[in-house]
Amino acid sequence: MQPDTFNVLFNLLCERYPKAFTRESSEIRPLKAGILDDIVFESGDSLRRPLKAVLAQYQHWPDYLFAVAFGKWPRDLHGRKVCSIPLAERQQAAQKLHHLGRWAEAHQKYFSQWKTKIDAVKTNPDVQQTAPSAAPPINPSSNAPITPPTTPPTTPPTTP
Repeated sequence: MQPDTFNVLFNLLCERYPKAFTRESSEIRPLKAGILDDIVFESGDSLRRPLKAVLAQYQHWPDYLFAVAFGKWPRDLHGRKVCSIPLAERQQAAQKLHHLGRWAEAHQKYFSQWKTKIDAVKTNPDVQQTAPSAAPPINPSSNAPITPPTTPPTTPPTTP
C-alpha cells in the first residue's frame, strides 16, 4: 500500500472513529476482533480491501503491539471495552516486539509479573488480579507509550 493511501485512509478512520483510532502513542488501544466487518458495514464493501491493509499495518505498529502485550482493553468503533486479550495473543505481541528489537529486559520483567498474576488467578479464582507495583522504565527510543507514575493527591495541612 502506498504511504499516501495509507495516510488518507488512516486519517479518515481517525476522524470517523476517534475513540478507536489514533496516532497518539499513549492513546493507542487494541481493536476488537472483527472490527473490519464493523467498518465495512458502516462504510460499504468497496473499501474492504484497502481498509484491511490499513488495519494490518496499524496492528503491527510497535505502540499497538505494546498495548496488546500489556493487556490494554480492546475497543470497538465507539471506544467501548469489549473483552480482555488472551495471554497467547499478548505473548505473541511481545515476541513480535522482541523480533523488532523493541522489547527490553525491563519489559520482559514487567510482562512476567503480569503472567504470574494471571496464572495465579487461573489456578485460584479467589486471588484478585492487580497490576504490578511499578511500570518498567521505558527507553525513549523504544517508541513505547510513556505513562507518568500516579501519586495520591496531597492535601494541605489544616490549622485548628
